Amino acid sequence: MTRVSSFQVANESLYGIQSAYSRFERVSAQLSTGKQVNNPSDDPVGTSQALDYRQQIAEIDQFGRNIDQAKGFMSQTESSLSSINTLVRSARSIAVQGANDTNTQDTRDALAAQIDNIIQQVGAIGNTQYAGRYLFAGQQTQTAPMVNTGSGVYTYSGGTVATQDDKLIIDVGRDEAMKVNTTGEETLMPLLNSLKSLRDHLSTGNTQTISRTDIANMDTGLGKITEVRADMGAKIQRLELTKSRNDQSKLNFTKFISDIEDTDTAKAVVEYQTAQTTYQAALQTTAKVFQYSLLNFIS
Repeated sequence: MTRVSSFQVANESLYGIQSAYSRFERVSAQLSTGKQVNNPSDDPVGTSQALDYRQQIAEIDQFGRNIDQAKGFMSQTESSLSSINTLVRSARSIAVQGANDTNTQDTRDALAAQIDNIIQQVGAIGNTQYAGRYLFAGQQTQTAPMVNTGSGVYTYSGGTVATQDDKLIIDVGRDEAMKVNTTGEETLMPLLNSLKSLRDHLSTGNTQTISRTDIANMDTGLGKITEVRADMGAKIQRLELTKSRNDQSKLNFTKFISDIEDTDTAKAVVEYQTAQTTYQAALQTTAKVFQYSLLNFIS
C-alpha cells in the first residue's frame, strides 16, 4: 500500500484551491464583462472563428460604402440623361418643323440657333460631376470629358474603348463587381454629331436630308439614351438587393460572434454560484488538511 505524505496532500489541496479559484475568476469575469471569451485562451477555436467573422463584416461594410457611392453615381447619371432626353425630344420636334419646305430660310436659321443652344446644353451636361468625379469620362474622372472646340463642335477627351479605360468597375460583394458608368464617347458624341448635322442642314436649307436622315438620327439618339437609362435603373435595383443581402449576412455574422463571445447570463449565474461554493469548499478542506498536518507535526 502506497503511503501518501502530508506534503503530497498539501500540494493536491493547493492545486484544488487554484483550480477552483481559476474557475471562479473566469466566471466572475464573464459576468462583469458580459463576455464568455475574454482572452484567446478561453476559446482558441471560437476566437479564430470570431476573427474571421469580423473580417467578413469589415468587407461587407466596405461593399456597403461602394454600393452607396455607385448608386449615387448612377442616379446622377440617369438624371443627367433624363435632361438630355428632354433636349433631344425638343430637337426632334425642331427637325420635323424644319423639314417643312414652306419655311423661309430666316425661320430655318432661327431653328438652327435653337439646335445650337441644345448642343451647348448637352455638352455642358456631359461635364456633370458627382462627388468630384466626371460622370461621362470613364476612368479619367478628374478631367472634363466634353471639350467645346468652338462653333458647337465637341470632342471627347475621357477614357475610351481603345485605351481600355472606359469602364468604371466597382466591387459590390464577394466575387461580384458592376460597371456603373457610360462614357461620352459611347452615348453623347454620336448624339452631338447628329445635332450638329441637323443644325448645319437647317442653316443650308437641306430639307430632304433633314427628313430622311436627321429625324431618324434623333430617334436613334433617343433610343440609345432610353437603353442606357434602363440599364442604370436595373443596376440600381440590383444594388439595392445586393445591399439588402449583404446587410442580412452582416446580421448573421454579428449573431455568430455573439454566440461565441457573449455570456449567457442565466447560465453564468448558476455556474458562478457553483464555482463559488466549490472554491469555498476547497478552502475549508485545505484548512482542515493543514490543521491535521500541523497537529501531526506537533505530536
